[in-house]
Amino acid sequence: MYGEDLGFLSWAKEQGMKTIVDVFISPLSNQMVFEEQTRFNAPERLRVSEISCTPSLIRGIGAIAPHADILLCPSKWVAKGVEAFVPEHKHKIRIVPYGSSIFPRDQDGVDAGRLLFAGRDPLRKGLPYFAEAVYSLRKSGIKLDARVAGLEKGECKWFPHYEELNYLGVVGMERMGDEYEKADAFVLPSLSEGQAGVVLEALSYGCPVIATEESGVDLTSFENGIIIPARSAAELANAVEKVVLDRSLREKLSVCGKEFFSLNFSMDMWRKRLMDIVQDLQD
Repeated sequence: MYGEDLGFLSWAKEQGMKTIVDVFISPLSNQMVFEEQTRFNAPERLRVSEISCTPSLIRGIGAIAPHADILLCPSKWVAKGVEAFVPEHKHKIRIVPYGSSIFPRDQDGVDAGRLLFAGRDPLRKGLPYFAEAVYSLRKSGIKLDARVAGLEKGECKWFPHYEELNYLGVVGMERMGDEYEKADAFVLPSLSEGQAGVVLEALSYGCPVIATEESGVDLTSFENGIIIPARSAAELANAVEKVVLDRSLREKLSVCGKEFFSLNFSMDMWRKRLMDIVQDLQD
């Protein structure tokens, strides 16, 4: 999706070959990060350049789209970004969610008030809003253990209320399974993704998900998860409060989320969706 090997693709098209391009993250991602980085005075390693926010005819979706017969998007959010960048190619968009190879164990029990976030990019994934939400909930008297997998405390001192979070550092998959099992809810207030694998992992474990539309998993709010607007600590806090205090809602989201995962995100389902697209292109 970043314009690699354009010479080869151009040659392939001249030979009459068909091309499918996997757009694995929203082309809007850098724009979202660019808008956010000055708000929190983020460190240089997390920042993007202004030029990277354009469709770029040299490198990026603007370069690759003309060579594609199909633009595969794993979610509505990615499709929205593709259409915004290259509207003349929107007829090529096909939404094909990825599958997941996670096979969870049976749950041993949940720690009430335990929240989990996972990711290595705190700016793009909205970690400052998680910290602010936890701060406000604790002020109201709600006890929480807000855990962050993938980051150390020293990497996050640039945003307010960072000290409200419990940093686990890099966590292996086996231990991540334990984290999903014990969490009351999984939280991902991301500004932009393709399709966040951690959301699928949480669903597979029956861990209720609170996430943005931009996380790239097309949930039905209050059915199989809770959708919150990006950049809203208040809405995130409200959602967390509902899940933590309403145990019947928490149970419903757990059961329905796990069923949603099993019906839609197995590797076999992904294979079928992908082969259907290939078959349509051949026909």
